[in-house]
Amino acid sequence: MRFKPTDDTEKIRQALKLPDSKIILFTVRNLVARMGLENLIKAVQLVVRNAADIYLVIGGAGPLRDQLARMAEQLGVNDCIRFEGFIPEESLPNYYQMADMFILPTKELEGFGLVTLEAMASGVPVLGTPVGGTKEIISRFDSSFMFNTDFRTGFNRQFL
Repeated sequence: MRFKPTDDTEKIRQALKLPDSKIILFTVRNLVARMGLENLIKAVQLVVRNAADIYLVIGGAGPLRDQLARMAEQLGVNDCIRFEGFIPEESLPNYYQMADMFILPTKELEGFGLVTLEAMASGVPVLGTPVGGTKEIISRFDSSFMFNTDFRTGFNRQFL
């Protein structure tokens, strides 16, 4: 079985050069506008005000990479966000296993969301926006893991 829970999160984090002492959030997306990654970065800025031990790993490549990195720097959260770049298929299981939580932000046009199932199979709790397949998958388990998105402000206020 390729995607499965692990008992050795610390070893995986060390191998990936990630902090052991942080709560690690993980997402893997194409870095394009419809994914809502700018909203996730804004949310991280709000969360770290009360929980400085948060660390977000963003896997994926795309045309918004530099813009998102500049945004993280402007918001003062670049020290708690790591842009990992493209993650090869064979490395994905380790990234899910090192995470404390998987987050799937989406603004529109989300298909079935295979990454959601991969994270769940890896034993990682998943938070997502109520768009497309994510809503279908998460609501079957626990709808409290679904963000109550305010599309006017661009991010969720439920957890703030």
